[in-house]
Amino acid sequence: MSNLKISVFLFTLSCIASSLFADRYIVKLNSDMIEQVAVSKLIQFQDLNQIKPNLLAFATNQKEKLDQLVEKNMIHYYEKVQPLYLDKAPNDPYLKKQWYLKNDDLAGINIQSSWAKTQGSHKVLVAVVDTGVNRDHPDLANNIFVNKLEKDGKEGVDDDGNGLIDDVYGWNFADKNNHTFDKGSHGTHVAGILGAKGNNQAFIAGINWKIKILPIRIFNDQGQGSTETALQAIYYAADQGAQVINNSYGFFDYSQAFLESIEYARSKNVLLVVSAGNMADDIELKPRYPASFLVDNIIVVAATDEKAGLASFSSFGKNRVHIGAPGMNIYSTTYNDYAGYMSGTSMAAPMVTGAAALYLSLHKNISYKKLKNSLLNSAIKEKNLVDKIIQGRRLNIGALIKSK
Repeated sequence: MSNLKISVFLFTLSCIASSLFADRYIVKLNSDMIEQVAVSKLIQFQDLNQIKPNLLAFATNQKEKLDQLVEKNMIHYYEKVQPLYLDKAPNDPYLKKQWYLKNDDLAGINIQSSWAKTQGSHKVLVAVVDTGVNRDHPDLANNIFVNKLEKDGKEGVDDDGNGLIDDVYGWNFADKNNHTFDKGSHGTHVAGILGAKGNNQAFIAGINWKIKILPIRIFNDQGQGSTETALQAIYYAADQGAQVINNSYGFFDYSQAFLESIEYARSKNVLLVVSAGNMADDIELKPRYPASFLVDNIIVVAATDEKAGLASFSSFGKNRVHIGAPGMNIYSTTYNDYAGYMSGTSMAAPMVTGAAALYLSLHKNISYKKLKNSLLNSAIKEKNLVDKIIQGRRLNIGALIKSK
């Protein structure tokens, strides 16, 4: 089996991404003025039914007219759609596979003893907002969420009434269809970390051997995603009943619309786990979103290495980043080769998402606040991380599962 070899992956979208989203806007509608705005033909109302809670829609190449609508109080605001960047970094495939799981490894997540108490539950739903997931992978097939109303309904019909046709295995907001298969391995790698079936003589063991993973694709085949696709994914995940949403990507400018999607998830008791980023920067000085949003239902994750130190590429923030987790040389499921190494805060975030799901298998009806506090209060406190992460916290699943 060949090792997955990927170069630096801040998704060098530069010119391609900027041209793709340069004239695309997210618009917050005034509910009393929808009919008047519709007459202007600025808003693509075919997207509106996917994100009803906050009356958001999308417009293209209409900045001057949008300014006029703001002045007339016909819309509340508009903002530019931003490109997204996956938080995957260079890898080194020569270290021992899945070093991060061991109990006797001082840099690992201390999980193996926890599997005697719980191996997860198919009643816990976690959304992976990413490049998609290879749902046919032997380690993932039994752990993929299935929308039974759509699967048992009529093909080509919106059987569950959510505005999306045949979203049996999640939804693809990048291409606006139900094709959620992964073409780049990033989302499949993330899914395997948190939920690859264990003890099945195949490939790897995820943190949860039993779980339900909701694949939501926000990047197209060329690796292009945006705040437009990502915020729709958060609304969708919350409405589908996800208890935790993994977000291993980021963008650089503040987005009110994106913040409102997180607040909507909070109203549904959903915790968002977000990667800190791979810029090796202090996100307090150089904000990066969604990690820099000051909302209590997100938990920001930095990447640690095999010595329990901050990974060289990981962004940090002693008052912004909540916890560290292994993100260097992580062996997990992939799209083509079935398993391989990747590094990045993209890999650290699903460690925490997986831990949250494992805890939920024992404590099913807790609030997002209780879940977040349990993750943080059970963490190991590393002296060498104190200046980089709040209280120098590092994920400790063994202590988490023992806590009440």
